[in-house]
Amino acid sequence: METLGTTTEAFNFAKQALTFLIPFATAFILFFTLLESKAQKELIRKQQTYSELPLLRLQWSDKDVNDIFLILKKDKPEKFYSYTDLKMINVGNGLARDVKIGTFKIGKEKHKLKSVDILASNDSVQLRYGTNLKQKGVLDDENYKHKFVVPVKYKDVEGSSWSVKFELNVDYNDGFRVIGPKRLDIIV
Repeated sequence: METLGTTTEAFNFAKQALTFLIPFATAFILFFTLLESKAQKELIRKQQTYSELPLLRLQWSDKDVNDIFLILKKDKPEKFYSYTDLKMINVGNGLARDVKIGTFKIGKEKHKLKSVDILASNDSVQLRYGTNLKQKGVLDDENYKHKFVVPVKYKDVEGSSWSVKFELNVDYNDGFRVIGPKRLDIIV
């Protein structure tokens, strides 16, 4: 009987140990699963937020043929665009509000384009000079060699402020390299 008592005691001890370990192991697994799912939930929230934001692009427009200037270079005409042929496009999924195009410098001259009130998703607008500029600018052969940067600030639907810069660069398909976007109203 002594062996049976020891076996029974061992069995009871193992049963009590499992009774304690199974809920503890379950709680341990559940805790780390919740931590992992919280991180995944935050990542999904960020991805969804960014997918709903406006994303602005600046391009040369080919619609306004009257503003294209031909410049003779070694007896061969070449096409250059005027500054009024810039087009702002919202390729993102969100609405861009209060789009303000900052002053930019080409060569020694400063230029300012008119702001845009609202730019819907997949919409575009021809950018024009502000009323304070009286002359039409021409991107001539000399100015085209200089890289200029066009700063833009805008707001999304929730009112968050964003900033993006467009740098003239012929190596990119739009003719501009995008620097940003950067959120301006982040609270640290």
